[in-house]
Amino acid sequence: MRKILIATHGEFAGGLKQTMDFVLGGNEKVGVLSAYTTPDFDMGREAAAVVDELEDGDELIVLMPLMVGVPSMLLVFFAMYFGAGSINAVIKLIPQVVLDGFDVAAGVLSCVGLALLIKMMGNKKLMPYLFLGFIAVMYINMDVIGVAVAGLCMALIAVGNMKFEEEEDF
Repeated sequence: MRKILIATHGEFAGGLKQTMDFVLGGNEKVGVLSAYTTPDFDMGREAAAVVDELEDGDELIVLMPLMVGVPSMLLVFFAMYFGAGSINAVIKLIPQVVLDGFDVAAGVLSCVGLALLIKMMGNKKLMPYLFLGFIAVMYINMDVIGVAVAGLCMALIAVGNMKFEEEEDF
């Protein structure tokens, strides 16, 4: 029997499986491996458990995000293998002007994001909602998800109060 294992860091794999179950219906051939969700997570033990569940003749297809996983894994591997002293030595080789550029870029990044949002919105009637959300996150310290849910509620109320003209049929 062919089985599929979705393996990711955190709960992303579980979310993908829930979405698949919702859209396609449940499937016992699809399993998940949510790595490093607890401090005592042991990848070797979890991988061995998945392999132990396989029967003779079973095929296992493992799906994982390589574009993020491999570069992150390489960075962590080199940091663990060579130690903090070696990593700090490599960082000291980077010219100070480049490090200063990273500091400036990090500071400007939020402004660039806000400018992109403003450019995309284009509708002057919606600008107060953008600034209300920005103020709620930056100055009232609300969670971004909370602001998004509040914005959704406000949008639903606004749409519910709109009056639409009925179109005539051809």
